[in-house]
Amino acid sequence: MYAISSQKHINDIVDRARRERARYVAGLVGRLFHLRRG
Repeated sequence: MYAISSQKHINDIVDRARRERARYVAGLVGRLFHLRRG
């Protein structure tokens, strides 16, 4: 029971971290692209 709930918790944390990293990388690429064009 506890293992299942903790696994779900880990999945939520991983999913959130993956989304935040994707947004961070997207912002970084956007800034780099801006600098390169300007």
